[in-house]
Amino acid sequence: MRISILIPSFNSSNFIGNCLSSVRLVSNVDFEILICDASTDGTKDIIASFKDLPIKLVSQKKPGPFWARYSLLSEAKGDYVVFLDSDDALLPVFFEKIVPCLLSTNCDLFVFDYYEMSAEGDVICRKGIYKGVFEDGLSNSDKLSQLLLISDDYNDLWNKILRRSLFSDFINTPPKKVVNWGEDKMILLSISDKIEKVFYLPEPLYFYRINEFGATKNYKASYVGDFIELSNFSLSKIQKSSKKIDSFKLYFLFYSRRLYDIISKMSKMKISFKDYKTLSKQIQCSVSYAFFKTNYANFVFEIPSPKQKIIFRLFIKRRFWIIRFLSFVHNLF
Repeated sequence: MRISILIPSFNSSNFIGNCLSSVRLVSNVDFEILICDASTDGTKDIIASFKDLPIKLVSQKKPGPFWARYSLLSEAKGDYVVFLDSDDALLPVFFEKIVPCLLSTNCDLFVFDYYEMSAEGDVICRKGIYKGVFEDGLSNSDKLSQLLLISDDYNDLWNKILRRSLFSDFINTPPKKVVNWGEDKMILLSISDKIEKVFYLPEPLYFYRINEFGATKNYKASYVGDFIELSNFSLSKIQKSSKKIDSFKLYFLFYSRRLYDIISKMSKMKISFKDYKTLSKQIQCSVSYAFFKTNYANFVFEIPSPKQKIIFRLFIKRRFWIIRFLSFVHNLF
């Protein structure tokens, strides 16, 4: 069995050495390391210094985080793929723990706990987001698709080991419209309906670095378009599913949380009201928003927050200036 370690990298000179050193500890495992690096700092020189590791540099097919991951998957040869972010690291026991489980269970998806660490590398806490979601050990489950619809906690590729063959159709026919914020979720949604056998190991195997400069911490106006595309993509997956009735309600509730989050972030951006209004109208022209508006009367009672309901009513009626005014004057969000 061969394992492909896939590392998307961009200006990671402060962290890539620690990342690759954590893989250097591997022994008696057939593995390859693929790195898609678009850095303009000294990252490439640091990568080149790890001559003892089976590293292959992969050219990125198109700009953006999505295409970095797609390019890595296209070149991978392993039976399983492990995504390792360039500012993170594996625990020394990572392969010692996963290889026997993968060989004995033949699972499609392997999930595990992890440690969160600060930008300086200090461990903050242990995270076990899959505990209570998947059974310990091997289980037959199609829960991932549902989890992706109701939460952002399960979107990441780095806390999952996936069978490479799951990506065959995705590699041959990638989505026509892709995102640079939420790219992991789009990739997982593309393959989630193929996942059947899941193995959960309730032990930490990964160090996840909280990066204050990462995309999840720094919101840009361009991400509104990504929110729209990802929401539309999610809705299209549900419409093709055999479980439409339950999924529509779950999707509505998740979309309402994400819409509220987007509105609050837009209201805090240092942009003109004209740009704010343009972004709001872009959201309202989307297929996913049309679904939200059509089903609002049916599911509004499921929204727990009175403040969210007020914001949604104003947003639906296009009272954008009131939302912006309240956000500045009354610190609404």
